[in-house]
Amino acid sequence: MGNGSYKESVSIFGQYASGTITLASHIGDLPVTAIHQFAFYNCTKLRSVTVPEGFTTIEASAFYNCKSLQEVTVPETLQRVGDQAFYNCSSLASFIFPDGVDKISDNTFQGCTSLNTVEIPNTMTTIGMGAFEGCSSLGNIILPQGITTIGDGAFAYCTNLNQVTLPDSLREVPASLFHYCENLQVVTLPAALTSIGEGAFYHCISMDQVSIPSKVSQIGLNAFCECYGLESINVVKANMAYKSTAGVLYSKDGTILYCYPAGKIKKSPVVIPSGLQPETFGENVFLIPVGVKVIADNAFYRCPNVSGVIIPKGVTSIGKNAFFCCNNLMGVSLPVGISSIEDNTFYGCINMTSIQLPEGLTSIGRGTFCASGIKSINMPQDLQTIGDEAFSGTQIDHITIPDGVTMLGESVFANCSNLQSVKIPNGVTYIGSNAFSNCNLLANISLPEALETIGDYAFTDCFSLRKLTMPASLTSIGGGAFQGCMGLKYIVMNTQIPPIMSSWGTLDDTNECPIYVFEESLDNFLLDWKWSNYSHRITPMRGDARKGDVNGDGFVNVTDAITIINFILDRELGTFLPYLADVNSDGEVNISDAIAITRQLLDGQPR
Repeated sequence: MGNGSYKESVSIFGQYASGTITLASHIGDLPVTAIHQFAFYNCTKLRSVTVPEGFTTIEASAFYNCKSLQEVTVPETLQRVGDQAFYNCSSLASFIFPDGVDKISDNTFQGCTSLNTVEIPNTMTTIGMGAFEGCSSLGNIILPQGITTIGDGAFAYCTNLNQVTLPDSLREVPASLFHYCENLQVVTLPAALTSIGEGAFYHCISMDQVSIPSKVSQIGLNAFCECYGLESINVVKANMAYKSTAGVLYSKDGTILYCYPAGKIKKSPVVIPSGLQPETFGENVFLIPVGVKVIADNAFYRCPNVSGVIIPKGVTSIGKNAFFCCNNLMGVSLPVGISSIEDNTFYGCINMTSIQLPEGLTSIGRGTFCASGIKSINMPQDLQTIGDEAFSGTQIDHITIPDGVTMLGESVFANCSNLQSVKIPNGVTYIGSNAFSNCNLLANISLPEALETIGDYAFTDCFSLRKLTMPASLTSIGGGAFQGCMGLKYIVMNTQIPPIMSSWGTLDDTNECPIYVFEESLDNFLLDWKWSNYSHRITPMRGDARKGDVNGDGFVNVTDAITIINFILDRELGTFLPYLADVNSDGEVNISDAIAITRQLLDGQPR
């Protein structure tokens, strides 16, 4: 055991200590007053320590990760215990603080999973951040009057903690104080409390009710999220910032709905307003009161019981994550007047199969309907913005994007396994990375006339995609943009200058289908150092060919109409020149083109 000397005292440290030890009170004539920082760091075989009278300090991380340490006896002279002093001492069962200690430092007992008893003296004023985090055996703890400060997450993951009375001297409940305290049933909040921090009671699944005192003026985001047993949030009537109606938390004036308790179950029938179909809302319907203007962020976050929500006229804003992962939510009525739906609002609502978006809606946020059960949706004509991942992982099969939208963000329709066709307006200039990746059934898509950029992996693994016509405006194609599109029959490039490829693999695994380019642009493509990798597939489009002569025999006749039909039906083809197949110039090759040829022949037009 080594030592480091000071003028009047020494501190002690022991790097390889094990078993049961009693620390020396003196070294020579000098008293020992402190256990040095990291003194017994990672002494995994140390089981018991007795600290004699005269010691005043246990410095930071002194017993860090002493996993076998079961017992520590400290003297009445102890005044300070440093940060992480007993961090991850997973066998430590109890600890008694002597009178005179006024602070439990940050993370002092974090990870002490066997700690079940802690005695805190009346001299204590501060409990640090994460002080008891992860003390999963701690069942009850008495917090004496006089404690004025408790740090963030001080009791987070104390999964056996059952009941807590916070001292009257406390003014603020910090963020994440009881985060994931799954057995916590009763918490008594002090009358003089002024604020409850973000996520303070997050995932306290056994707590069935809570009473908000009169002086609380601030409740942080997610304060009561995932409290699945919480049926009611009750607010003292004298509170000037909040009120509760039927257990739901509102602003005092009733204009903001802050929190719908996750454990709340409908107690009485709700009359569905005329014009709405009751069967689309399920049995546990919540009718938001008239007068509410704002549904706050995370208001219904992971509420498993609510099946339908009827939002009245006058609501103009729905916050981020408002209905995040409400797994049993079937229907929500959105009134006219809502101009935007924020990020992740309906994320993961797997039982919501449809929703009527209101006229006047201009913006859909990031991940708004991601991973939901949406199968069909009509987008209003006023819509201008669709955020990244907005419909990723939904069950949508067809989609028509309004004319006001000019860009499609990252992964906006990624992993939509039922998506078969998309109509993109001609004003769209940008398709983001992974926008349609893994849309395995997507067979038809017309790229818009103004399109300039296709992002990385935008159409990766769209196995059913059969044809592509690149517009003249296209300037860049991202890496892997069409990788794995094994069903492609052809690609038509209407660009004079080869679009920039950001990396290799842009058109790999596309079934070696031909890439048609203008005759006058052929050399541009063959000399481009990335496009030249596909030189064996690049084919010039005949400038003298006649539209409709899809088999290239010099005539437009019934054979060409049959060839188009065979292409549509995915039958075996001989020569097929797709750049001549769009007879009616609508941007698509479909049955209408075969009909157009037939009509021309019946009209006797010379071919």
